Amino acid sequence: MSTNINIKFSYVALQFGFHPGVNDYKVVRMMRTNKNALAVEVYSLRTDSWKMIEAIPPWLKCTWQHYKGTFLDGVAYHVIQKGPIFSIMSFNSGSEEFEEFIAPDAICGTFGLCIDVYKEQICLLFRCYGCEEEGMNKVDLWVLQEKRWKQLCPFIFPLDEWSGAIGISIDDELLMAITDFDKGVADLYLCNYECQDVLETGIKLAVMKYCEIEFLFAITYIQSLVFLNNY
Repeated sequence: MSTNINIKFSYVALQFGFHPGVNDYKVVRMMRTNKNALAVEVYSLRTDSWKMIEAIPPWLKCTWQHYKGTFLDGVAYHVIQKGPIFSIMSFNSGSEEFEEFIAPDAICGTFGLCIDVYKEQICLLFRCYGCEEEGMNKVDLWVLQEKRWKQLCPFIFPLDEWSGAIGISIDDELLMAITDFDKGVADLYLCNYECQDVLETGIKLAVMKYCEIEFLFAITYIQSLVFLNNY
């Protein structure tokens, strides 16, 4: 394990996966200090060692807020906010390079915002504005293609004040939750994006409370370990 652990780090994000470009399994650890400085470490399974990334780009040497993240093909992606601007910060664990992708203009807040992987592409899900169809609501969907955002057709579903998208399943179905705050639980639904079908899973998610903030989440993860025999 790394020896660069410091109790002054106020936030830690751990992400793991296979990087096909370098044929290696990587762990990316991003840490924020109490002074808002960013520290990034990368673990290589091939060398069984950690490396501190020294070259932090200037656009990350400022005050910014970190939100949700995901991992695809050895690249870590995180939603960040600098002032009123939302963007996606990416870090390639192979080339050790950072990139920034400004989020679509329609994204104006973090409520109802989710980043995930849809059909092997980074995607953003966002529920904010109402739907033109009476009694219905919608979740907007963008995918990152060739470093540009492409908006797909929105997902339309029956209106419920406490419903929203919380991710994408490994079968590329939307994960939707309808929350009952009185009971402290949320019902999980699988929604087929292409045919707009909604399936109740019978799974209930616990609603967690942090101070006055109530939230829930579901994480989908799949990773092949077949190459471990080569190490």
